[in-house]
Amino acid sequence: MKNGDSLTPTTVEGETRIRDIDLGERLGFVRPNKIRELIERWMEALLKMGRCPTVGYRPAQGGKETNAYYLNRKQAIFITAKAETAEATEITIEIIEKFDAYERGLNSKESLAARRMRVMEANAKTNARRAANNALMLIGKAGGTRSIARNASRVYGEHGFKVDMGDAFDQGELFDGRDDDDKDDGSGSDGDA
Repeated sequence: MKNGDSLTPTTVEGETRIRDIDLGERLGFVRPNKIRELIERWMEALLKMGRCPTVGYRPAQGGKETNAYYLNRKQAIFITAKAETAEATEITIEIIEKFDAYERGLNSKESLAARRMRVMEANAKTNARRAANNALMLIGKAGGTRSIARNASRVYGEHGFKVDMGDAFDQGELFDGRDDDDKDDGSGSDGDA
């Protein structure tokens, strides 16, 4: 790939776009800003594919402020085809892949399958935590906060989470005013669920 990975889509006016200079670099233009002449020559056709917004900027090497065109997918592919450079076919494919990846929220190093797997794993952990939290809420309603402290490690452990409630229990942070250990209601239960 020539000039590194210079095609970086961004969002302008709510649509995914590529900056003209970046496209000019990837197309191998000696002076990448010359792509603007091509864009202006084909502006009527480009506008049939959507707006062609510009963003003002001052070049890094100095000079007067100028406007950069931000092309949508169709416009970028059209200009690439009209550029007639040796790299045009390769870049057409790259543009499609970059837009697709950007619109799916992926970086170029993560495949869609890998992202789906990561999301599914995160959802499974969230659901397991939710189940453990619900179980502890029921335990707490039945036996108070000390019951939660006594059962948290076991309940969370059953869902694959390591929890140590010992410090909170020892420091009295989970005392709810009831001393479950000293009360005997005659049921033969020690208050644990």
